[in-house]
Amino acid sequence: MRNRCCSSANRQLFQDKNNIVRGSATRAAPYLWPFQNGLNVASRIAYPGICGSTLAFMEKTASPWQLKDYVFAAFMGIGVLLAAVVSQPIAALIPIPGIRSILWAPLAGIFLTLGMARLQRPGTLLLILAPVALVLGLVNPLITLVLLIPAVLTEALMSLRGGYAGKMNRLWGNILYFESTVVAGVGFAVSGLTAAFNLKVPTINPWYVFPALLITAGVGGLGWSLGERVVRQLQKAGKLDAEV
Repeated sequence: MRNRCCSSANRQLFQDKNNIVRGSATRAAPYLWPFQNGLNVASRIAYPGICGSTLAFMEKTASPWQLKDYVFAAFMGIGVLLAAVVSQPIAALIPIPGIRSILWAPLAGIFLTLGMARLQRPGTLLLILAPVALVLGLVNPLITLVLLIPAVLTEALMSLRGGYAGKMNRLWGNILYFESTVVAGVGFAVSGLTAAFNLKVPTINPWYVFPALLITAGVGGLGWSLGERVVRQLQKAGKLDAEV
């Protein structure tokens, strides 16, 4: 009888101690989370097979842009830069910077469309064109402004449509951008800012702007169409995941 009472008392005492420990742990939980995070990181390193998918999901949701996105955008930027180099001998005959987009748009539009189809998010255009604008700015800083200001304007307008998912969004993105470069170039010429950058341009007849905008929209659409053909071929080969 005495042993039973002692065992019951011991069990009760043990439970009371456990309750005290649990209560202390609960109160101390906010102060222990750095150590818990350290243990979680250690477990992920020790068990990559279990936590690999979870880590990938967390990294994807934590940052919308991944390293492969930056690499893809860089390659598209190189394509746009090559398009500018190829069209330069003929474009040099056109003295107004923005109107040169008439020759540049069909080739550059292919790479911009590919970038839009792959990345789709707002900011895609700037991610592709910012390095190109900085490189071409070594020739003349005015080129950087003519390329970047239209990119910012296009991004602001296309963000209202949620980015570049879907063919029509990519079409509008191309047309808005290339036409904005025409407006920017003509605006710099009319305002006299071209002289500040040591670039001589002739007097512009304002009526020439409207045909230039129409032609630029057409060649921008041509670049978009060629780019969409490449997108379809890559989709069939399983090399590109893009929303049609």
